[in-house]
Amino acid sequence: MPLPLRDRFLRHPGRRLLLALALAVAYAAPAPAATNQIAMMMDDNLLIYGTDQERTASLYFMKSIGVDAVRVTVNWNFLAGPVTSTPLKRRRFVADRPSAYPPLIWNRFDRLVRDAQVAGVTVLFNVTGPGPLAYQAYTPDRHSRLAHRPNAFQFYKFVRAVGRRYSGTYRDENEGNRILPRVGFWSIWNEPNQQLTLTPQSEFNRTLRRMIPTAPIIYRDLYISATRALRSTGHAGDVILMGETAPLGKSIRGPRVHLRPKEFLREMLCVAPSGRPYTGLEARARRCDVLKRNGGLLVSGFAHHPYAQKLGPFRRDFHPDSVNLANIGELAELLDELADTTGLIPRDLPLFLTEVGWQTLPDPIDGIPPRLQADYLNLTDHLLYDQSRVVANTQFLLRDVHPRFAVRGIPRLYWSTWQSGLTDANGRPKPSLAAYQLPFDLRRGAPAAGGGIELQLWGQLRLRPNGAPPALVSFQFRPRGSGAWQDAGGVTVDDPLGFYTATVTATEPGEWRSIWGEGGRFVVSRAITVTV
Repeated sequence: MPLPLRDRFLRHPGRRLLLALALAVAYAAPAPAATNQIAMMMDDNLLIYGTDQERTASLYFMKSIGVDAVRVTVNWNFLAGPVTSTPLKRRRFVADRPSAYPPLIWNRFDRLVRDAQVAGVTVLFNVTGPGPLAYQAYTPDRHSRLAHRPNAFQFYKFVRAVGRRYSGTYRDENEGNRILPRVGFWSIWNEPNQQLTLTPQSEFNRTLRRMIPTAPIIYRDLYISATRALRSTGHAGDVILMGETAPLGKSIRGPRVHLRPKEFLREMLCVAPSGRPYTGLEARARRCDVLKRNGGLLVSGFAHHPYAQKLGPFRRDFHPDSVNLANIGELAELLDELADTTGLIPRDLPLFLTEVGWQTLPDPIDGIPPRLQADYLNLTDHLLYDQSRVVANTQFLLRDVHPRFAVRGIPRLYWSTWQSGLTDANGRPKPSLAAYQLPFDLRRGAPAAGGGIELQLWGQLRLRPNGAPPALVSFQFRPRGSGAWQDAGGVTVDDPLGFYTATVTATEPGEWRSIWGEGGRFVVSRAITVTV
């Protein structure tokens, strides 16, 4: 009988942890999400594009607040652009040889994986475009040139270079000839159902004489090429994620009109809206024979970005092909249906939510109040706790990005950076920082026998190391109109990932919160108002 997933999580660090995670979820009966959900974070500005000091400090701070893994973007154009900028450079460039790439750019990733190994943080490499201009098909649309029909064979060579460098056997020719740590956690492309990273999203098909989705066909080629490259460099047994899809889309068709994730996924696997595989001319137009020749896809899980600006966690988009937090379970159902229909992907694929976040004020366009951001974070944590297929939740970002001061007079451009961090751009904590470290939520239960109502308290000691000894989390209550908090009991938390539930009785209206302290460190959760 296989080990429970949480035991595998605690027993197998690094690559072994991730392999166990994929195997346990993909090939065993689903377990409650409380036993398998890891905390991830993404902040490329701090981890890739910042200074060495920022990267190291950020990694250790992330670890201290409960982050298990970080997702970073390995951008094709960022690495290969400088060595493909002229015909002469391209002729001399051996794209699948890591030493052919600029050493100063590799250093950013090399130092990250070294620091992460020391800090005990797992690294997810999201290998993605846009790619170098020379490796895109020509288009007169200047807005699409870096994302237009990327060359799948050239992408294969790029992924092969990355796979070789982080195979666990490669010696760093740039810094001391030391063997680089192995990366065993991958995802392919970023938001391929969005026009910013892949075009055309749809185009006129001469065979069918109408517009059809095209980006799923292109992404299929990119994904197959990338997984072949990873297989060829010793990563076939790693955790490899498909998708990285955005949550929403539009009903109209066009080269730069993004597709909804359910439609994108069906089209990629050549399944019609009816749920049946495409045949005849419909299949030929979508080059479905590629899937037959390739056989089953090498995939360990599906990655998705289920957040949509101001939409709260319980508000879903109106269209059935959209997938945000409120209907995340439908994505698991669709994946199982496609697995049964096509045989191309395993059933029970785990879901990795690899970007989740909300913009906050002072962004006047998409921002919400910082305290509401804290509420949304914990509501999301609780919602995902109940989703057995969700195995990872990723906070995007740690620190806000400064606005674009050069375009101060154009609000939409001025605020086009991200303010979804747990701190502001100067590092000052928002309410969401405490909420992230100490998730807390409650739900109303039945009327209590002696009056009042029962409250089902839920939370997590995320900030404590996984597998730490049992610890006490305390609860406090403040009656409405009172300034003083009162002790309201507590619970001993012995779950390896720090999750807990408890039942208390509320006899009067007021606020509830959780608190935790240990070794001079003290954290207070967000407060929740309850009416009786």
